[in-house]
Amino acid sequence: MCIVLIAKNTIKDFPLIILANRDEYFERETKSLGLWKKNKEILAGKDLRAGGTWLGVTRSGRVAALTNLPTFEKTSKNKKSRGLLIKDFLTDNINPYQYVEFLEKTKNQFLGFNLVVGIKDILFHYSNATSKISVLNDGIHVMTNSTFDNPWPKGNILKKRVKDVITEKPSDLIESFFSILGPSSKVHLLNKAYKESIFITGKLYGTRSSSVLMFHKNGSFNFNERSYSSRQKVLSEKKFYLKDGKYAEHLETGTNQF
Repeated sequence: MCIVLIAKNTIKDFPLIILANRDEYFERETKSLGLWKKNKEILAGKDLRAGGTWLGVTRSGRVAALTNLPTFEKTSKNKKSRGLLIKDFLTDNINPYQYVEFLEKTKNQFLGFNLVVGIKDILFHYSNATSKISVLNDGIHVMTNSTFDNPWPKGNILKKRVKDVITEKPSDLIESFFSILGPSSKVHLLNKAYKESIFITGKLYGTRSSSVLMFHKNGSFNFNERSYSSRQKVLSEKKFYLKDGKYAEHLETGTNQF
């Protein structure tokens, strides 16, 4: 189970902010956030089993995020990995709307999914469960493991907490966002049900990473990721930013680069 929040033109100077928690089996081999060796335009984590990802961006501002939908099919045999949907979009030059139109023709090749693709803050949502294409208007949108127009309770919890952060105007936005995504909140710990908990705890399955992607109005962006163990301990923290068309990795804690 995963959760993705997209905030479009809700904070001054930041036309697009994406927050995400990736939930997965801890045994599934994963590479944390970084530039892909075979295509250094792509900045994303990577599922090493299937070769896809759950959230990614390119130097030119192509961006995509994904959540899975529960399926009642008995087997995923002959189905493609849903993480490849993002990989394919990021490696292509196709218009985002044309891409989701194409997916309507190939939707049965995948198990259920929610997908947002776009270029900077021009974004489209598509789900093969509803076959509906939507333009994301200004505001806060949430994808859980339910249909886009009917998110699980944790989606509304996250949306409210993000609105609170926006109202409070903290000095360190990135750290504030990580705080509401992470395991420290009492709300997370009290609500054990996976439909209510933003951060999922478990020995075999749980939240593997939290991500904060922030686009600045000047064309730069910050992409930060924290990876967690099954004991909710931070395993690694990656911080990248794009400025003047060039990627850089920032290793110092607590600094935003624009």
